[in-house]
Amino acid sequence: MNGRILIAMVLAACSGSDRDESSQIYSNKADGYSVGQPDGWNTSDDRGSTRFSRSTGKQTIVVRSARRPTEITEGKPTTNEDVIVATSLVLQRMSRTKLVDPVRVENAELTGVRFTLTYQPPDVRTPYQRTHVVLFGEKRLYHVIQTAPQGEPVDDGALKEMVSTLTEEG
Repeated sequence: MNGRILIAMVLAACSGSDRDESSQIYSNKADGYSVGQPDGWNTSDDRGSTRFSRSTGKQTIVVRSARRPTEITEGKPTTNEDVIVATSLVLQRMSRTKLVDPVRVENAELTGVRFTLTYQPPDVRTPYQRTHVVLFGEKRLYHVIQTAPQGEPVDDGALKEMVSTLTEEG
């Protein structure tokens, strides 16, 4: 698989308060995961991903799943570091991006990395804040993406809960 194909795959996957436990578990058999669904958050299908949102505010958390690529560089098995570099490149290409260096995810079922950035979508006046977490399953990659207009309060506890409870299934 060449680098352009991987970047396209990553691009497709990329396009609060603390809690002790979820009131329910959301399971997505087709995409091979289950995750703690924060209290008061609703789910909907959105372009091949699952969108979690509340009835108030513009904050959303999206979970996208993709098969783990076997190669990013032809002839070389894909490593987590390869995925981190590819994801970083895709995020840097978003409109007017300010990207903070990735940080390893701790206290989660799956290993992963968290990117924090701001960006301004085309034709939108308000910049957006985004936390983009990539979790590494054995067979799949999971992108957990929290987005809200910059300056709007976000429920970091909901994101932390989802990242810490997401497990690979199937």
